Amino acid sequence: MTALTTPFVQLEPSATAGTWTATMSAPARAGTLALFSGVLTLCDLDIAWASVRVHADGTVHDSFEVTPTEPGASAAQVAEKLEAAVADAWAGRLDIHAALAARRASHQAQSTEPPVVEVDSDSEITLGIRVRAADRPGLLHDVALAISQCGLRTRSITVLTIAGVARDTFRVVDANGRPPSNPHELRSIQLAVLAACS
Repeated sequence: MTALTTPFVQLEPSATAGTWTATMSAPARAGTLALFSGVLTLCDLDIAWASVRVHADGTVHDSFEVTPTEPGASAAQVAEKLEAAVADAWAGRLDIHAALAARRASHQAQSTEPPVVEVDSDSEITLGIRVRAADRPGLLHDVALAISQCGLRTRSITVLTIAGVARDTFRVVDANGRPPSNPHELRSIQLAVLAACS
């Protein structure tokens, strides 16, 4: 099989009524999860859950269960919009950060709960990062980007939003495939993710 050189996007109905599964595949590079999740938000899709997979051939396959925020949107229209946005973001033609900032400016938060970030180093395989924060457009993108900028790779993720509060858990490793353990590094990671939630 020929390795991917550009992203591939697929959108199909999921098991939950009114939702779709968006599957995105691309060559693995830093910030891929942030890119994908940011594009989904910009395409008016709320993320209910996400699954992250990294294959031995250097390809990432991320799946998201999403709900359209625009009533009456068809899968074909959304898929076309999503494919174009992913291609533009991958090529650097779409400034996701600026676009999400504009989206947040008009967002009314459902919760004023201050963000909490906990770092869990009880596993010898991955480091756990638990995030509890008021949900807003691009939150998953911002947290995923902060994690990537700390030199970490996300191995799995649990996404949950209740009453306007996101409760997300990331399992991450460093560039060597190991969980960070240095106390100063763990504190730096915690502060970086906390800043991303603000």
